[in-house]
Amino acid sequence: MKPLNLPGRPGASASIEDKVAWLLNAVDSIVRASQVDALLIAQAYTVTNPPSSPVRTLNPSTATATSVANVLAALLVDLQKRGPQSGIG
Repeated sequence: MKPLNLPGRPGASASIEDKVAWLLNAVDSIVRASQVDALLIAQAYTVTNPPSSPVRTLNPSTATATSVANVLAALLVDLQKRGPQSGIG
């Protein structure tokens, strides 16, 4: 993996849009810096107690920590399954 320098995190008073944008940029930077397939990166994570129905919609203007966590859980599970529906790939 290549060295990675992420910009400073948004402060506590930053908007949820700024926090979500920073998180997405950070994940993108991590994936770009890695020489490993995104599937292998996703396999390194364990999602415990994911929502019973995957949540793939996020409204940054009304997002809560729980809604962001649910979308992130769905994203990781989808990557691990190579798509939003099992059996793809």
